[in-house]
Amino acid sequence: MRDVVLLLWFAISMPIAFFRPFYGIVVFTLLAFNRTQDRCWGVARDRGLSQRIALVTIVGFVLNHKGKYFISDKRNWLMIALFAWVGLSVYTAYYPSAAITKYPEMGKVILIASLTASLLISQRRFRILMMVTALSLGFYGIKNALNMTTVNRGPGGLLQDNNDFSSALVMALPMLYYLGIDEKRTRTKLFFFFATLCTVVTVTLTDSRGGFLAMATVFFALVMMSKKKLLAFSSIPFVIAAFFLFAPQRYLDRLSTISDTQEASSKGRLVAWANGLRMIQDRPLTGVGYRNFVFVYHFYSIDKTEQRRVAHNSYVQISAESGLPALFIFVSLFLYTLYRLRAVRKEVRGSPGSEWIVNYARALEASVYGYLMGAMFLNRAHFDLYYHVVAMSVGLDVLAREHLAKAAALVLAPRAGIEPEPPRLLVPEPAT
Repeated sequence: MRDVVLLLWFAISMPIAFFRPFYGIVVFTLLAFNRTQDRCWGVARDRGLSQRIALVTIVGFVLNHKGKYFISDKRNWLMIALFAWVGLSVYTAYYPSAAITKYPEMGKVILIASLTASLLISQRRFRILMMVTALSLGFYGIKNALNMTTVNRGPGGLLQDNNDFSSALVMALPMLYYLGIDEKRTRTKLFFFFATLCTVVTVTLTDSRGGFLAMATVFFALVMMSKKKLLAFSSIPFVIAAFFLFAPQRYLDRLSTISDTQEASSKGRLVAWANGLRMIQDRPLTGVGYRNFVFVYHFYSIDKTEQRRVAHNSYVQISAESGLPALFIFVSLFLYTLYRLRAVRKEVRGSPGSEWIVNYARALEASVYGYLMGAMFLNRAHFDLYYHVVAMSVGLDVLAREHLAKAAALVLAPRAGIEPEPPRLLVPEPAT
């Protein structure tokens, strides 16, 4: 029955996505991060729904979009540069066939991110996309928290591994929280806060140590960005006490091994990192090849009989597979993203009606911090959720500049005897 309902909804969504590409982005976001198709048991699981809706959305965007097709922002150019340099590592890879099969997926992620930024033309659209992104993952936060059972695997796709799933949940946490902060209706506000709390619980149920460190990073970022820092800092002891009081003992035992370098998985990570460094020393410019880390693992390992491993570190992964220039682009991308999110908050500060911009900028900034910490322990340099967040930061930047321009016009117009134009956000949106 689930398959029938999903496929029927998808069939209706395809033509809508063609004529209204933003709707296509919303559907793609739901399929990518909620993995709705993986909750079915029949044909819907293997129909490539994400790829189909992405193709229709791209074609519809090209033919029907009325605004800018590409936002010339450094973040967009850095994503394109990263894609191009990774493409060079595909050409020079030890095993090009292993690299080329996955390379188009990265292209799809970058292209969809670019389209997303171009389609975020209003506060309403931005809020819708953030809600869909946050609740796609928050759904599992609520579901698993209510069940209170260990989460050994995620819903599917890039979120199937429990560590990857935990990282994605952590990235959704600040979105859920600030959606609640920005919400005016009491019941909806309480729902978002409830979803935030449930998602925290679900992160603990994944038994992911990297997820815990990422969540701690997000919590610290939220405290530092709080308008009431004294109150936020004073709450830290109570939060820590509540965590140790209610967290499962199994999870606390797991966390106690974080600093134990002799623990099996920790030792394995250190060995993989050392192997990755040897790859970087051997091929610093183009690396061993995109998605080639596992295939050439034994070429660089000291113990040829050990189990082949992934990098277990996104920074080692990208530099070992695609070279140090790729790492430089990757680092430049997240540094500039964080810089612009912080700058946006400062630029709109004090401007009437800009609270939503400040809140969403904080949400995205904390989400990036969570990703960066989680990436220390995960093989997710090309995590689609991260590039999705970057795209949203580009769109928010454009909306903030338009907001400031409208605010300036409203101030200057009466002085010149001109009837001020109403703010764009109050004007009905175009069909795209």
